[in-house]
Amino acid sequence: MKEKILKTIIIVGMILSITIAHVLVLASEAISYAFQDMGKENVQFKSYFQTEEGKTQEIEEPINSQDIKLQVEVEVKNQGYLSGKIELENNNFKFKQEQIEGIEKITDREITLKQINSKEKVKFQIGLEVNLGNKIDLNTFNQENKITLKGSYNNGSNEQTGINQEQSFKVILSAPKTEEGKDKSQLDAQIITNKIYEIEGQNKRIVQLKLKSGLEENDYPIKETNLRLEAPKGVQKVQVLDRGTLATNGNEEGKNTKETLQRKANQENLTIKITNPEKEGKISYEKQSKDTIIVTYVYPEEENVKDQEIKITSNITLYDNQQTNIEKQVTTKIEEEKENIIDYKIINQAELYKGKMYANEEQDYKTMSKLDIRYPRNRKPHCITRRS
Repeated sequence: MKEKILKTIIIVGMILSITIAHVLVLASEAISYAFQDMGKENVQFKSYFQTEEGKTQEIEEPINSQDIKLQVEVEVKNQGYLSGKIELENNNFKFKQEQIEGIEKITDREITLKQINSKEKVKFQIGLEVNLGNKIDLNTFNQENKITLKGSYNNGSNEQTGINQEQSFKVILSAPKTEEGKDKSQLDAQIITNKIYEIEGQNKRIVQLKLKSGLEENDYPIKETNLRLEAPKGVQKVQVLDRGTLATNGNEEGKNTKETLQRKANQENLTIKITNPEKEGKISYEKQSKDTIIVTYVYPEEENVKDQEIKITSNITLYDNQQTNIEKQVTTKIEEEKENIIDYKIINQAELYKGKMYANEEQDYKTMSKLDIRYPRNRKPHCITRRS
């Protein structure tokens, strides 16, 4: 009887031991899982813009704004600590290099946080700078931007959990506001040539106009520039030469096509259309640039154009949501006769060495004066002669 009871006790003990072992394993796995899950719950990451109306993820700012401030919060709610960094994923913006409490290091694309311990919150304001290249995506102006908190959470028992939390924000980039009474469009016209030349055996009066067009500091991408010119009556021929349309489409001299530069002449009336077409979702954006156009008018020799005016109107369409149009008109007077020099450059062909200059030693150097003369093309080359 005693032996039977003893066997029963042993069997029950063995069953209890096996059961307890399984329970402990399951409990261990549950605790481990809880710690891992708790890491994500313990770490909170927020980003937003603070406005007068409250917190928001979307704001509208001029493309040249220097005052974009993003609010960021990172908190470890309970036990453990966080080692992490915040990464900016899109290329439209970059972080400003600032000294901020709780921040170890800031680069254009990354913020390295100091260790955040249990029940600590790091809250800071970081400046954003618009970061646009010469070729930009059309979605840039309304694109959602993302920042991501990446790092490692330690639950206090040396158990690590990877952190990867994402936040989004949107800055709608609008055209900069212009001060009242200030011209946003930049349009300049200058008569550079007014002379009699012999063209194919006949004397003709050549009037050349140099046009420069664009926006002040070219501070927003241009979709299209339309120029209208009205010259004095009597025009026999008109020629348009682009010296680079950097402001509108980023094209250097000679790089335009029939699509990007169109011209239409009807005697004294001339229209020039410069476009910035989308290519694979991207458009050109050259800051602080101008379009430069040379217009050559051919008149009969006896035509008297002195003191008459050429009227120029520009109409610039922006790439913003409103398709903003900016118009400006200028006039330029054809005065006394001028030489036919479009550009005058002095090019040094050898370097001047400071050492020799300080020692008062003589040194030879060459310069080259470059005269750039443009006129309507003729079938016969070299058939134009200036008449004094």
